[in-house]
Amino acid sequence: MLMDETGTLGVRVYEFRKVVAAREKETVPVSLGGRVYPVRVKTSTVNGRLIAEKPEYDDLSAIAREQGIPLRFVDEEVRLRISEWKRERATIRGGAGGGCPPDRPNAANAARDE
Repeated sequence: MLMDETGTLGVRVYEFRKVVAAREKETVPVSLGGRVYPVRVKTSTVNGRLIAEKPEYDDLSAIAREQGIPLRFVDEEVRLRISEWKRERATIRGGAGGGCPPDRPNAANAARDE
């Protein structure tokens, strides 16, 4: 189409690979203000390495409204409690909990650098 429309004699084409993070959702019990709330958490990983961990906005917003405290404070507290909860679970299972950066390049970095 470019050649037809513009009259150009050549078009340079680059192909890129896309690395997509694996996504999981789980519900984590979070104690805040004397009450336990179920908070849905989205976790993204690439080759077993933690990329992002994010509590659902709707859950944070509901807690903030009910407790009468700023959303920013709820977000900080929930993230802290989620980290503690995951660390406790990893200790029980005998693992380190993951999320440590690798000491050598991984597939995600290799794909990005190509």
